[in-house]
Amino acid sequence: MKRLLGKMLVPGVAAVIALASGIWIGRTVDTGAHAGASSTAAGTAGHAHTEADAKKAEVWTCSMHPQIRQPGPGKCPICGMDLIPVQDDHGGGDDGPRVLKMSPAAAAL
Repeated sequence: MKRLLGKMLVPGVAAVIALASGIWIGRTVDTGAHAGASSTAAGTAGHAHTEADAKKAEVWTCSMHPQIRQPGPGKCPICGMDLIPVQDDHGGGDDGPRVLKMSPAAAAL
């Protein structure tokens, strides 16, 4: 009985340690990747938001999770990225959820 318990306990403990280590490493690496990616993307793509954009924006969203909508700037509750102001497309009407609209700058990228 003791041998059977020992044979089952050691792999189980090793699996729990490996899982905990993987979660810790994943969170550490993931946080750094999001912080660097958001600042790099904003700097290189020319998406630096001015104070005028912030003042006229009433709704802020996450570029990775567009279902997140908040009334002011902050961080995405899912990934922690900075929220960006929702741009008014001046389209005049709701074309539905399956219509893709891009600005000329977005199309150029």
